[in-house]
Amino acid sequence: MENSNFKIKFVAIGHVDTGKSCLCGHLLYKCGFIDKHSMDKIRQRAIKDKMERWVWSRVLDIYEEEMVKGKTHEFNLIDFNYNQKDYQLIDTPGHQMFVRSMIEGISQDVNICVLLVSMIQNEFESSFEKGMLKEHLILARAMGIRHLLVIGNKMDAIDWDQEKYNKNMGLIKKFLKYIQWRENNVHFIPISAFEGIGLTDLENMPNWYKGKSFLDTLDDLPNKVKKKQIVKDKSPTKQIVAEIKLFNIKDIVVSNGFISNCHFEGEECELTFGKIKDKKTGKFKNIFKNGDVCYCSLTCNKNIDVYTDMKLIFRKDDNTIGFGKVIKYK
Repeated sequence: MENSNFKIKFVAIGHVDTGKSCLCGHLLYKCGFIDKHSMDKIRQRAIKDKMERWVWSRVLDIYEEEMVKGKTHEFNLIDFNYNQKDYQLIDTPGHQMFVRSMIEGISQDVNICVLLVSMIQNEFESSFEKGMLKEHLILARAMGIRHLLVIGNKMDAIDWDQEKYNKNMGLIKKFLKYIQWRENNVHFIPISAFEGIGLTDLENMPNWYKGKSFLDTLDDLPNKVKKKQIVKDKSPTKQIVAEIKLFNIKDIVVSNGFISNCHFEGEECELTFGKIKDKKTGKFKNIFKNGDVCYCSLTCNKNIDVYTDMKLIFRKDDNTIGFGKVIKYK
């Protein structure tokens, strides 16, 4: 018998202005989360404010400042129902200033990540080369999210051009391979969030697309999250054993005693490297190499419970430089 409390949970990530909140807002409307009368009031307010471009995003806007600027600052968590199935969506901010809120959003025991990508060429290039697209993928990978839906949004703006879509998605596939995201766990879908095409059905979708709609693809993915084996510990410093991968650290020598800032359950903590064990040989050594097992001290400002498989995110100068997971709590 299916658990009546079971929800299909997913988190929306991506660079600013790729249409995350637009997707979520229009999806909620199509699923009956908001009625036509309420939507008409939102649309009238958007027209009055000369913000029609963000009309669907306003379904999610909570703070008055967001209503004015059309940006998401905090992550929004909303439950909705469609075709007798329960869903929970988490809409996260795309701006670099709000990375911490984004990390908190992807820390909500979620196993499915939805990456929004603009197919308008200059917007795609900006997000891929200099924006937060890669950073968000690394963070989602670091948090152990298994399944990824890459959504090519704003397809209506490029007349549903298959060649442009395939070219941009090819670049993303190459990067996903670099961060070791399993190919079988990634799905690619073209949509228009603003027009609502491709969200709940295939009406008005191009003939060249042979896949399913966004919601149908979401329904097919396994959504169970591994149960946490939590260890209660009130001390600010915790002794852990972690498997760690670092990258983009050419000028840094990581050795015994090295101290790094990391995110742990959405909180900023300080991690001190202790003994370093070579993953292949099992021997202890002085210099860290990617994938090694490290005996570490983790110091947090807040009392945070620890559990096996807990994720660590390492950041330096506003960039993610690595990630790890707790394999043992001492």
